[in-house]
Amino acid sequence: MPTDVEALIELSLRTTRASYSSFLGEAAVEAFIGRGAVAGFVRESIDRALVVTIEDEVAGYAVGTGHHIDQLMIDERFHRQGLGTLLLARLEEHLDNEHDALELVSFRDNDQANAFYRKHGWQVTGAYRDEENGVEMVTMRKEAG
Repeated sequence: MPTDVEALIELSLRTTRASYSSFLGEAAVEAFIGRGAVAGFVRESIDRALVVTIEDEVAGYAVGTGHHIDQLMIDERFHRQGLGTLLLARLEEHLDNEHDALELVSFRDNDQANAFYRKHGWQVTGAYRDEENGVEMVTMRKEAG
């Protein structure tokens, strides 16, 4: 639905600011948002998004491509309610159908997200510096099934 795109963009902007500023800094987050990366990603991936709602309000979404999780985002207002776990499990099930293992990339300093993934069976498999954005990243993997 067209309204979902705008709701997901707003959720993404709120959550990016709230969750990423602590380890990337406000200036870096605002520069990223200013480049249109957040809105562009949502518009490009809306047809692949799994969306979770609570009482008709968009509470989060996840996007996967092939064997890769591209995005998992829960509105900060709905954190710690099990929605991330539910959404991750649904996306893993969806992607598991065709692949032996799943992969994702996370900010190295996003302790909350990385702990969440480790809790759900993901393992860090590598690290690199994203030169374009000047940040350290980790790669994670989980065996399917």
